[in-house]
Amino acid sequence: MASEMAQPGPGRLIFLGENPDKNVAEEVSAFFFLLDSGSAADIVFCLDCARGSVEAYLAIFDAMQLVEADIVTYCRGTASAATALLLCGGTPGKRYLHPATRISLLPVTARFDNHTPEAAAITEAISQLTDSLAFLIAQNTGRSQSQVKAALESGLQLSAEEAIAFGLADGLLTELPEGADEVSSPVLPSPVPFPPFGI
Repeated sequence: MASEMAQPGPGRLIFLGENPDKNVAEEVSAFFFLLDSGSAADIVFCLDCARGSVEAYLAIFDAMQLVEADIVTYCRGTASAATALLLCGGTPGKRYLHPATRISLLPVTARFDNHTPEAAAITEAISQLTDSLAFLIAQNTGRSQSQVKAALESGLQLSAEEAIAFGLADGLLTELPEGADEVSSPVLPSPVPFPPFGI
């Protein structure tokens, strides 16, 4: 059941707050499918999140790819690499950044004891998630996977203009997209302090 802060209503906008987890990913995906089934008009997806579970971001990205309507993405604040994936996963030509937005392409991380028996498996899982992020961002930016992976491993910091040049977005947002004044599904989850694999 959707939380009180994530009830669908009139309009065509989904707002993703900070630190999405598995439950939030399920709600956001459901909102996409609900809005897509009701109209062919653009869905506006506002991103304002810097951390959270990488698996949750990937699940939302997968849902976006199944939507037939165009998805207008716009990002504000400080965004992580996984947030950047959702940004560039919008419809080409309809991906925007606020002028003050900064993108931090930080590597995937997890908190664990290097001396535990599971350490090698966790390290391998982190590597696989990083490869998945690099592959998907490369597909949606025109960059090579090796370029994106190098950016992730170095923790590349991008201004809004630099993110556009990188291929993550198409332009700066100078006015709200049509429909953004009718917030349909504000998603403001509680923080998830220690996700399994985060950014």
